[in-house]
Amino acid sequence: MMLFGVEMTRMGRVERRSLARLQISCDARCDDGSPRESSREHGMSLKSWRERRRIKRALATISGHSSQTMWLLVPFVPVLVLVVYVEGLSSKDQSHFNSVFWGLVAALIAAVFVFYQVERYRSLRLLTWLRDHRDELRTGEATFSGTTFSRTSELVQYEVCVSMFLLYAQFRTSYCVAGRSSVMKALSTVVVSLFGWWSLPGPFVTIKSLVVNLRGGHRVSVQDLLNQIPS
Repeated sequence: MMLFGVEMTRMGRVERRSLARLQISCDARCDDGSPRESSREHGMSLKSWRERRRIKRALATISGHSSQTMWLLVPFVPVLVLVVYVEGLSSKDQSHFNSVFWGLVAALIAAVFVFYQVERYRSLRLLTWLRDHRDELRTGEATFSGTTFSRTSELVQYEVCVSMFLLYAQFRTSYCVAGRSSVMKALSTVVVSLFGWWSLPGPFVTIKSLVVNLRGGHRVSVQDLLNQIPS
């Protein structure tokens, strides 16, 4: 009887150890059966995410797209759409001039915001490529989207300014190869001329942006960008 009790105790200990190992194995796996990320790996991935965010903010600052003012103009779009709707309901005449006007303003603000996002994306994409091909460019040439770059390649950006009431947003276009930027120069100048005046500081910022664009924009060499881009 005593031997039977000892054997049962030993079997109980083995069973508890097996259950503990099974629990650890389950904890180490996700619900779908894949291995669960350890705390150390999770910390490393979080650190990597923070590093990518830091580099992205640095690249946005270099390219002139670090301003968050454009996001303050976005809420005006639904407000103006509501104004158009109310104006359309309360209008007594058939012209609907006010509705058409504010509807065009809302559409243009949305278009400028999309333009800003596209130019920001293109600038960050080029700067990221320059960072990844830093060694190649310092010793020779490299090709990006069908364009060959070297250390001495010259790039140009133009200023864009949009104003409304007390707010104004100023940013730069994406990088263009010097000598091939006539379309971007004309587009940015038109946007500034149409939308830059309509705030308290708008006239000053608009005149400054027009002067910069008409003088050839902001010119920078690939070597200068490589010196600014964080490693």
